[in-house]
Amino acid sequence: NNSSSWPIEFRVSDRPILNLYDVINYPNPISAGSSTTFSFEHDRIGEELVVSLEIYDTQGRKVSSWTNTFDDSPRRIEYLKWDATNYSGQPIGKGVYFYRLEVSSTLDGGRASAVKRILIH
Repeated sequence: NNSSSWPIEFRVSDRPILNLYDVINYPNPISAGSSTTFSFEHDRIGEELVVSLEIYDTQGRKVSSWTNTFDDSPRRIEYLKWDATNYSGQPIGKGVYFYRLEVSSTLDGGRASAVKRILIH
């Protein structure tokens, strides 16, 4: 009879929590006609995550967007590449743009988002 004990700590919340860290795109700024890669870290390692990325101009018009699902997600996701084109595949003009990254867990619905800027010159 070999018994032991170990303390367990947990939190109960009304809302599931998902945290994002180090949300970046590189390179930034980018030259017109080139591409940039988005990456981030999160605290839901191994879960299935739905990642949405939306690009907006300074007038608030959505110029591009896409959604990816990552099964058994690693801590750092850095596979999101954008070629600086709009929905029609046409290069977008020089200027300042904003992107909204939203990540949600299919396990419990936890979600988080971040808004950052991109400069195209």
